[in-house]
Amino acid sequence: MSSKRIYRCLVAIGSNLGDRGVYINAALAELEEISSFLMISNLYETAPVGTLGEQGKYLNLVALLMTSLNPDALIECLLDIEARNQRVRGEINAARTLDLDILYVYGVSSKTEKLMLPHPRMAERAFVIAPLLDVDPILAFSVSPKLADSIIRREKAIGSEVADGVVFLGHYLK
Repeated sequence: MSSKRIYRCLVAIGSNLGDRGVYINAALAELEEISSFLMISNLYETAPVGTLGEQGKYLNLVALLMTSLNPDALIECLLDIEARNQRVRGEINAARTLDLDILYVYGVSSKTEKLMLPHPRMAERAFVIAPLLDVDPILAFSVSPKLADSIIRREKAIGSEVADGVVFLGHYLK
């Protein structure tokens, strides 16, 4: 009898080009085909970080999911989903229709050219920590205690800024 390993993962989903909501919904629909959602964070609108030119704001959320795909197979699927949704890779931090990142895979670490787990910059990014607080506050506080504390102290009201450049938009609705 063989048993497949099930991976519990956190995936960041963002879009700042075109109809952002359509791209977010497309990503979630495609992720649903390869995984089961345990939880989806609230939706946040965030200022672009590290960009070279003018860009629109991002819509961001984090999905906690379970999948039988190992992290290497999952990252390949995420890249394929981005490509099917007109993601063009080129300049670093360029505007994108869809940005999918594996933030964390519980019980797994990786340091390859293609995949670093946990995500090396997640602790620095308010646009990751804010939605991460919705789905796994213990992890959010463990990777970035000061930022998580700062965000949690700000009242979440629709349109309120919970961190510099990160605005709470409310519950995610398809």
